[in-house]
Amino acid sequence: MFFLVLGVLMVVLVGVVAVITMAAGRLKRAKEGKFNGQVITIAGGLINALFMMSLVFLAATAWQNSAQARVRTFTEAGAMVEINSLSSPLPQEKRDRLHSLTRDYLTQVSTDEWRLMESGQRSQQAAGLLTSIRSEVLGISVTGDTVKTVRDRMLDRVRDASDARRMRISDAATAPSRYLLLQLGLSGLLVVGFPLLVGFSPDPRHIALVCAITFGVVACILVAVDLSRPFAGVERITPDAYTLALEQIG
Repeated sequence: MFFLVLGVLMVVLVGVVAVITMAAGRLKRAKEGKFNGQVITIAGGLINALFMMSLVFLAATAWQNSAQARVRTFTEAGAMVEINSLSSPLPQEKRDRLHSLTRDYLTQVSTDEWRLMESGQRSQQAAGLLTSIRSEVLGISVTGDTVKTVRDRMLDRVRDASDARRMRISDAATAPSRYLLLQLGLSGLLVVGFPLLVGFSPDPRHIALVCAITFGVVACILVAVDLSRPFAGVERITPDAYTLALEQIG
């Protein structure tokens, strides 16, 4: 209902503006072209502002999401390191088992799953390893307050890793907002098309300027879209957190 009302209001507004524009165009001063320069300047400024607003909003949102996704990789890897460190009071067999599982999980995520995330997919093997880690922690026999505290802290780290992994997979599969991309594309088209609609003398300087504007608009749109893919773009997040964690575990 909200969008229906908004659409009706926009149609009415456009109709009112069209009527006012046609009426004003019949005035003698408008026919003489006294206000044409001012109208063109205002219209051009509004179009540029619309494009910049869309571009900045999309790029800022994408950059913030990418930064949060990078932080979550360190949260996930750090949880594996802490699980391995907390296992010191446990029996040797349990310590070795947790060490092997955490190391295998970090290796799997930083290799196979990282390549799969470029296309928004995930590794079932990594998911199985995380489930095995949780089962190992739940299977710890509580023989005193120290072991109980260790198991509880390990379970907290497993939850942290699971939450971080779930959000990481979601970030990898998330595409840029179609609405924002459409708005950015249309406003960019207006920026490029406005000089052509207004008209200009076809000398080399003006042609070069229009070409430069087109190149700049397309480049800005491509950069904004690329930033919206934190695990697949040029500025993609690398698996450094998991590599460092593997070095710490040894």
